[in-house]
Amino acid sequence: MKRISIYILASILFCTTSCSKWLEVAPEDRFTEDQIFETEVGFDEAMNGLYLGLAKDNLYGDKMTLTTVELLANRFHVLESSSPYMSLCTWNYNATYSLESFSNIWSQAYTSIGNANNLLAALDKQGTTVLPDAKRTRLKGEALAIRAYVHLDLLRLFGPVYNSVDSTKNAIPYYTQLSPEIETILPANQAMNLILKDINQALDYLKDDNSAEVGYNNYNNFRFNYVAAMALKTRALLWRNNKEEAFKLANETIALTDNFTWVTIDQAKNPRNPDRIFVNEMLFGVCNDRLYLNYDKYFSFELEPKSILSSGSATFIENIYEKSSNDYRFETQWKIPSYGVAYPTFFKFADITNKDGNYRQRFTIPLIRKSELFYIAAETAPNTADGLVFLNKIRNQRGLSSLASASQISNEIYKEYLKEFYGEGQVWYYYKRNRISAIVSPNGDKTSAIPSNAWVVPLPLNETDKR
Repeated sequence: MKRISIYILASILFCTTSCSKWLEVAPEDRFTEDQIFETEVGFDEAMNGLYLGLAKDNLYGDKMTLTTVELLANRFHVLESSSPYMSLCTWNYNATYSLESFSNIWSQAYTSIGNANNLLAALDKQGTTVLPDAKRTRLKGEALAIRAYVHLDLLRLFGPVYNSVDSTKNAIPYYTQLSPEIETILPANQAMNLILKDINQALDYLKDDNSAEVGYNNYNNFRFNYVAAMALKTRALLWRNNKEEAFKLANETIALTDNFTWVTIDQAKNPRNPDRIFVNEMLFGVCNDRLYLNYDKYFSFELEPKSILSSGSATFIENIYEKSSNDYRFETQWKIPSYGVAYPTFFKFADITNKDGNYRQRFTIPLIRKSELFYIAAETAPNTADGLVFLNKIRNQRGLSSLASASQISNEIYKEYLKEFYGEGQVWYYYKRNRISAIVSPNGDKTSAIPSNAWVVPLPLNETDKR
């Protein structure tokens, strides 16, 4: 990418009412940036623009959650070998669909990073006179956390497997300011240093944030709050294979999550407004007003079998959930429809019946979950007995009984990732981090072998052509 494009988005999200209500304001070319940042409202619009950018289809509204990264992990059945989706399931990165998918992710990611840098520069310039100190500090923390979050996912997708000597190989450029200059592509370990630096600065700016006390209330988990930034740092430390520090921080962060309350089976199964994504547990997520269009495009049981992304068979998905009908996730997120295909289809992001209320789960895609902290603690605990305590906590909160033995804890954690994060793009990174090459695939109900050259997605040509 030769220049980071900056877009101050001309819309504002009213999180206090509904994720689907929008207010249009004057288009970008009607304002200069100085005019936009002359008022506190202008800063609010720019901040909301950052969150809206994250929710675009080329980032977390689709490709980085629902489809591209999930297809890399073979999470859904693709019926026809001629389907463009199959190029991702078979890690054919030279296919047209793969090239376009990764290029679009890359471009939107760096546009979001550019917008974060634009806002950070304005906070240091106009923000000192326009904003109260406390608000300016909070917005800086949120923007820095967003910049770190997106860079980390670019590193996880396009960078090397980190827990090896490959961490010194070139990975991604890291942009910390607006400039027409092209940033150097950094080795993975240097990019990680900058990610952690940004997170630590974000935590310092967010230290007076009351998210631990407020929890999910007031749409607190639709912005980058202090608890979410702590969880992000935990995720980054695990990716860096710093298990000792990841375990310590996971424990500290878990202690702050009591007010991000666990879902109950009644909430998950409510017939009119089911919470199939467990929104109160979400530490950070985004709203995409196109979510149900995307759902209908990929997952609706009314699609022809050749077009739908689904389980492919009752046997496959029942095996993922170990044939446990008590599992909240299986019971609410997978259903055999009354017509259409005759096997379980993915209902997690289907619209709810009661559209009149301000239900926070509508249009929402989780990006950081409370449960992830427990899985990290289980994996990094100094002994397996301690790890089992964390793992059983999640099992119990999902309607499952405790495991009595910790002898197979690594495999049990693996199975929990498969159950917990459907449609959220996290399992591919789990495979990559652990070099799990033999995976269960619904494409033929078989074990697929991930080739060693599949772990590193090549940088898009529009980034590398003229370097």
